[in-house]
Amino acid sequence: MKRKSSLVKFILVLALVAIGIFASFACITYKSPGGNVWNFNGFLRGMSLDIDLGGGITAVYEARGEKPDDSDMNGAVSRLRNMLSVQEYDDATAVREGSHRIRVRVPGVYDPDEIFTAVDDPAKLEFYLSEDSVYSENDSLIFTDDVITDASAGYAGTNGYAVNLTFDEVGATTLENVTKNNIDSFMIICEVEDGEVSSTLSVAQIGETLTGGQMSITGSFTAETAQEMADRIMSGTFDISLALVSCEVVSAESAAEARTAGLIACLTVLVLAVIFMCAFYRMMGMVAGISALVYSVLTLFLLAVFPPVQLTVSGIAGIILAFVLTMLGSAITFGKIGSEYRNGKSVLAAYFTGVKKALPPIVDINVAAALVAILLLIFGTGSVSAFGLVFLIGALVSMFTSLLVTRFMLKWTIAIWGANDPRKYALKRRPGFNEADEEEYVPAPKREKRKDRVVTESGIAVEIDPEEAAASEEAQSPAGNAPEAGKSGENFDDIFGSFDGGEKK
Repeated sequence: MKRKSSLVKFILVLALVAIGIFASFACITYKSPGGNVWNFNGFLRGMSLDIDLGGGITAVYEARGEKPDDSDMNGAVSRLRNMLSVQEYDDATAVREGSHRIRVRVPGVYDPDEIFTAVDDPAKLEFYLSEDSVYSENDSLIFTDDVITDASAGYAGTNGYAVNLTFDEVGATTLENVTKNNIDSFMIICEVEDGEVSSTLSVAQIGETLTGGQMSITGSFTAETAQEMADRIMSGTFDISLALVSCEVVSAESAAEARTAGLIACLTVLVLAVIFMCAFYRMMGMVAGISALVYSVLTLFLLAVFPPVQLTVSGIAGIILAFVLTMLGSAITFGKIGSEYRNGKSVLAAYFTGVKKALPPIVDINVAAALVAILLLIFGTGSVSAFGLVFLIGALVSMFTSLLVTRFMLKWTIAIWGANDPRKYALKRRPGFNEADEEEYVPAPKREKRKDRVVTESGIAVEIDPEEAAASEEAQSPAGNAPEAGKSGENFDDIFGSFDGGEKK
């Protein structure tokens, strides 16, 4: 175990942590000579924020009437998502909540009327075949909007804006047959309220056969009114009727305050934990502080690059709770080392025995936390599910830092600063202990070396050690080929004594 190599590894980890901290908070804009602009937003800014941290609207809808089945609810969720996508709310989400509720989240929007009016007031359409351009009760019903699968607004050239309709297989077949057999007749599209025709949306004379299951409603539409009608038509095609149960609007100012409070809470917990660990465990506490920084950087990175994660206020609580697991893992490791030293082992022997004994409880704690997070993720909804996902990521990172980062950083720390002064690591003997009874570290016996079989000139097969043969050849080589003294580097044993407690030979 070499001091120089340990020092290099220690510094390399610190450098990576510093780069990670910079990448977490940095915001860089670079404009290339060719005019291309490259933006880098740190991990903290790159995270997807939920409504409570980013601002927006959260609405909960409930199915009216009898309890709907799963297919009806899934269809309603799908159509809500389609409506939001058509309106270009790319960050909006619609998910089932329980058996008969749907939760809709739309970040960056603060007026509920912009989105949810169509759902509360759906449009029901009926298509009639008429001999003239005026609707009458004698006109023949072609079909209703049950056969419509999609409605969207679009520009129709000289006809201005229009509402484009797409029909299912049944509707497409009916539309084709009706238009094929009724050239020069009129198709009237009416809006229906309470089972009666309330208004005429569009009147068109059939001039050709309509194939492909698509048609357009033209009229005095603007871009806004065409989109509104498309949304109302889509909401009218739901298999169930939805009622708005609750609607919560989080302003941009409130979201900014929540983000600031969450960041301050995380930094406060981090700083206080590192100060406590350093004061209580000294050099080992310094290692715990480095592990805490590694945990923070890795967690921010994963939250920024993992698409399903949307950080919420409850998610911040999950980050802090998983950070506590990291500190708990370090405390368990240090406690085991302190207990071994107190009962008579040397610093090195206490280190190797302590980290081995700390492994089972650290794994048990983090695995239990991960299982709880998975259960919350599977069975929870809304903020509970978001908490479970963030807590799961934090628990996995906590296990990594506790089992690998803390262990190796402490090993390199002992190699760099030595094992002769236990006070550096806040280690104490039990009262009345005789130092002559100290138990030194004894490394595990090495495996028996493989020996090669060679045949001598006399034809007898013998076994020789490959290393001994190489050493013999080196001894027989010219003196000019011998390695120069002092080129092997400083050895841990040369500085701090034999690593296994024996005398240096």
